[in-house]
Amino acid sequence: MNKLHIDRITKSFGSKKILQDVCLSCETGNITALLGRIGSGKSTLLQIIFGTMKGDSQFIKYNEQVLTKESDRRNKIAYLPQSPMFPKHIKIKELIPLFCNPENTRKLFSDDLLRPFLNRTVRNLSGGERKLAEVMTVIHSEAEFILLDQPYSGLSPIFTEKVMKMIKERSKNRLHPKV
Repeated sequence: MNKLHIDRITKSFGSKKILQDVCLSCETGNITALLGRIGSGKSTLLQIIFGTMKGDSQFIKYNEQVLTKESDRRNKIAYLPQSPMFPKHIKIKELIPLFCNPENTRKLFSDDLLRPFLNRTVRNLSGGERKLAEVMTVIHSEAEFILLDQPYSGLSPIFTEKVMKMIKERSKNRLHPKV
């Protein structure tokens, strides 16, 4: 079981303090949710943990390794931002292998939910189709910890239910990873 420990995260924008001394611990196999009002700093915290934003102060540790650079997080932490993450001009089938190992790529290529979109570029997908492709790709990445920022936003109720089920299944797989 792998552990991710976040401690002393603070972040200000100008004189406005968004985060102050945030602490969080997670273990593989568990699902942890961040709840809060709009503008309370949830997305900012996820970006700091992933490494795309620097905190004013931060301490992030994966097992016994302190993560100081974005590259330290490779295959340890994956992040689905709330805004679109895929380039618009590339086909979905070309993007999936960039995030997933060959086994998970094959799995996604044969998935009934995703198969209709594989030969389409991101710009030719609806917002919900794009979000579905992004969520499925990120949760099938090799990372031990998956950070999802509003993963159901824009999804139909049926897709939301299927994605919830997939997230639960994938979290179980991270509890007992293949060796």
